[in-house]
Amino acid sequence: MNSRNGVGQARIPAGSTLVLTGLERTRVDNTRTGPGNPNLFVFGGSRGGGVRRELIVITITPEIIDFGQPRASR
Repeated sequence: MNSRNGVGQARIPAGSTLVLTGLERTRVDNTRTGPGNPNLFVFGGSRGGGVRRELIVITITPEIIDFGQPRASR
C-alpha cells in the first residue's frame, strides 16, 4: 500500500464547505472462464471485463457552536 502525506491550510467562513479530493485510482479487471481452456469459445469459453474508477472526496463544513448557550436557543 502506498501512502502520501500532505499539510495544508484553508480559511473558510462558518457554514461554507471545503471540498478535498485525492486518491484517484482506476482498476481494470479481465476475466476468462470456461471448461478446459477458456480461450476456446467453441467449447464454452468466455471473456469479460470492466473498468472501475475510484475517487475519495472529503467535504468539511465548519460550524461555530456556542457552548455557553442553552441547547434550545442554538
